[in-house]
Amino acid sequence: MGTVIKGTLHLVLAWVALVALAGSGAYLFSQFHSSPPLAVPQSYRSIQYLHDPAMDPQIGGTVDLPKTDIFGRKIAGFESDVLLVYAGSCQSCALRSITPDSLDLSAYSAVVVVFNDDESTIVNFYKEPVDSFLVASDQSTMLRKYLNPSWEPRFYLLSKDLALKNIQKSKWVVPEFVRLI
Repeated sequence: MGTVIKGTLHLVLAWVALVALAGSGAYLFSQFHSSPPLAVPQSYRSIQYLHDPAMDPQIGGTVDLPKTDIFGRKIAGFESDVLLVYAGSCQSCALRSITPDSLDLSAYSAVVVVFNDDESTIVNFYKEPVDSFLVASDQSTMLRKYLNPSWEPRFYLLSKDLALKNIQKSKWVVPEFVRLI
C-alpha cells in the first residue's frame, strides 16, 4: 500500500514540475517576443488545450471598456486602431512581459492595459499615470468573461470605435498586429 501512495506522490510532483517548466518557458520566450524556446519540448507546447477558441468573442463585436481609465483619462474618441492588452493581475509575471518601450506606439491611437485587480491596487502599483498607455480595471471580470484571455497577457486589436478587429490566436506567437520596434 505504501508503494502505491509513494508512486502517486511521485506522479503528482512530476506533474507540478511539468506545469512549472511549461509556465517558466512561456514567461521566458514572452520576453523575447518569439516562438517557444527549444528548451520547452513540443509536447509541453500543447498546453494551449486549455484555451477554447469557440469562447473567443466574435470579430466586429464592441468591447465594452470603462469610459475612463483608473487615472480619469478618457477611453474613447480615438483616431485609429487601439491595442488592448488583457494583463491579468498587477502582481503577475504577465506584467513583466508587457514592455511598452518595445511597442511601436505610432501604430495605434492608444494602448489600453486591463488588469483584473481593483483600482486601488492598480493605483498603488503605478502611483501615477503612465504616458505610454491607459490603465483599466476589470475587477468585476466582465471583460475577462467576454474576451476569454486564456493566457496573460493576451492582445486584441480594436477599431477606433472599440470594435474587435483581431485577436491573438496563440500564447506562443506575438500576433502580426502587435508592432514591435
